[in-house]
Amino acid sequence: MSMSAEVSGKDPGDEKSAAPETSGGSRRRLGRPRGPVRVPLTVRILAGHNERLTEEVALQGLSPQYLVEQALAEYFTRLDRQRGDAA
Repeated sequence: MSMSAEVSGKDPGDEKSAAPETSGGSRRRLGRPRGPVRVPLTVRILAGHNERLTEEVALQGLSPQYLVEQALAEYFTRLDRQRGDAA
């Protein structure tokens, strides 16, 4: 039995368990499970930062989205520590 069948309790041969319908009635492709809800963000960055980001994406094999989210998480953690020390 597949992992999805174990979790959902549906028979793996059931056509609907293989491709769930969306609210519009169309089927969506199976792939990675949906992650957390994301919102679009558009910003302008310095050309030098863009070049470095492009280089790091290629070197690390990660997406710009992942690198930006990681940088924001580290920044927020540092702010929380600073505010905790100041209180």
